[in-house]
Amino acid sequence: MIKNAVFLRGERYQFLLEAQAAGTQDNNYMKQKMSFNHRLSRAGICLTLLLAGGCTQLPQSQQSLRFSTANAPAATKLQNTQRDICKITTAKISNSKPPTVRSSPEVKPNNIVGNLNNGTLVSVKSEKNGWFEITSPVKGWVSKSLTQSDCNEKIKYVSFPANRTATTISSRFIGTGSHKYLLKATKGKTMTVTVEKGPLPFVFAPSDRNQQKDLTGGGAYNNKKSWSGKLAETGEYILQLESNRSGYDYKFVVQVK
Repeated sequence: MIKNAVFLRGERYQFLLEAQAAGTQDNNYMKQKMSFNHRLSRAGICLTLLLAGGCTQLPQSQQSLRFSTANAPAATKLQNTQRDICKITTAKISNSKPPTVRSSPEVKPNNIVGNLNNGTLVSVKSEKNGWFEITSPVKGWVSKSLTQSDCNEKIKYVSFPANRTATTISSRFIGTGSHKYLLKATKGKTMTVTVEKGPLPFVFAPSDRNQQKDLTGGGAYNNKKSWSGKLAETGEYILQLESNRSGYDYKFVVQVK
């Protein structure tokens, strides 16, 4: 009897142990399942937020800023509004065979109006398609290729090469004319002009708009070949040459330092 009771107690105890163990496993399983579901839920929320953030439109101000930055045009460089001027008013016939003067700027058998001797100076009214329209010594058209010509009236802006304080200027006159070279210089600097060919140019200060006072003291009339002076103003100085006869070639160096 006692033995059976002990056996029953042992069996019941074993049953309780097994039941407790089973309950523990169930609890662990439930905890693991809940933990997995929790992690899955968190991952889903993060993914949803990520997708929502990627698809959400930017505020209008930010969209405009992003567009304007990406599509902004490149900065435009300011262009120099200064322009050189060249006007031809005289040409010299340069052909050993007397060229023909024509009534129109083209070669036709019936439009010849005269001939010109080599070396003749002609007055030029206009230019068209490689032809000069002339007014003297005869009116008509002559091929530009049969003449020598250059600017009779010239205005040219001059600047120094990089890392240099001097530049060489050269050209020529065909007939009469006036050539002006404009050079920016600073007060206190010294300008030196040295002639290599032709006369010394006149030099005028920036404030002398009518070119009344030549800083060289009339060097062109005294056959001077150089001039140097300390500049009293900042601005564009004018170096000017004139031709009152058949013309000439010239070359000079101007230095400012």
